[in-house]
Amino acid sequence: MRLLYEGKDIYPEISIAACWHDMYACDRVDTLILHLNDTRSLWTAWDPHARDEIALEHGSASTGAMWLTSVHQQSGLVQLSASSRPGIADIRRSKGWRDVRLAQILQELAGRLSFTVQAFGLPEIFYTYIMQQNEDDLSFLQRVCRQEGLAFLLYDRRLVVYDEAWMEQQDAKVPYIELDPSADYSLNDHRSEEFGSCLITMGEYQGSFSAPGSKSQRVLIPEENVSVHSSAEAFRYAKGLLRNANKRSYRGSFKSEFKPALSAASLLNLHVIGERSHEQPAFIEHLRHDYAHNRSKVFFRAPLEGY
Repeated sequence: MRLLYEGKDIYPEISIAACWHDMYACDRVDTLILHLNDTRSLWTAWDPHARDEIALEHGSASTGAMWLTSVHQQSGLVQLSASSRPGIADIRRSKGWRDVRLAQILQELAGRLSFTVQAFGLPEIFYTYIMQQNEDDLSFLQRVCRQEGLAFLLYDRRLVVYDEAWMEQQDAKVPYIELDPSADYSLNDHRSEEFGSCLITMGEYQGSFSAPGSKSQRVLIPEENVSVHSSAEAFRYAKGLLRNANKRSYRGSFKSEFKPALSAASLLNLHVIGERSHEQPAFIEHLRHDYAHNRSKVFFRAPLEGY
C-alpha cells in the first residue's frame, strides 16, 4: 500500500486504523475517510490543511488524486476526510451560453478545474441557449446531466461524462458474481412504483416521453423548473428525467472480499441462487472499499431497458 500526501509516500511512517474509499457513478463525488494512529504526533509536525492533496494506492486499486476536506486530531488518532472534488469547484457562477455544443461546455468546466474530459457514448447535443444561474460548476453539470440522461464522475483530475443508457449496455467487467442464501446481500424491487411517462410543458413548447413497454399510468411532472427552448428539447428532457426517476427502482447491495477489479459506473453479472435462481446484469452505482480489512461492498441497480 502507498499513501501519497502532497506527493510523498508516507505509508511507512504511519499506521492505518480504518480506511474507506467510496466511489460513485453519479450524483456524488468520490470520498476517502482515513483513521490513522498518531502516537508520535507526526501529523502535528506535518501541519495538514484542508485542500492538501492525498492519494491512496492498494495493489491495482487507487483513489486517484483527492483533496482533504477535513482534518481532526484527538488522543493519538488523526481522522482525515478527502474528496475527488477540488476546492475551486465550490465557486458559484452565473453564465449564459448561446449556440453551443455540450462538448464545448464540458471542456470549459473541466478547464476551470484543471481537469481533462473523458466522454463515453455522448450524443451530439446542441443548445440555442442554456443558463448557469448562481450555481457551482458541478451542480450546474449535474442538472444538465439529469435532464439529458447522462452522468458524470470525477476521478484523478478527470471529468468523466457518459450516457447512462449506453454505459448500461456495455460488457460486464467480470464474468459473474454468485450470491447464495448465505451471502450478505439485499435486493429491493420497487418497479411497481415506476412512472410510465414524463410530461414537460413550458409556454408554447411541450414534450412527453413514455417508457417502452411500461404499463404504469403514473405521469412524472417535474418539480424542478425546467427551461426549454423547443418541443424537441422538451421531449429530450422528458426522456432524461423519466430515466432519472425510474433508474433505481430495482437495486441491491452485497458484501464480499476485496474486489479491486470492480469500479463504479461499470457492469457485472450477478448469479442469484435460491428458489428462483437467475442471472441478471447489474450496474455498479456505488462501490465501497474497506482497505483496512480488505473488504468491498457493492451497491448496484438493474439497467433500464429502452431508454
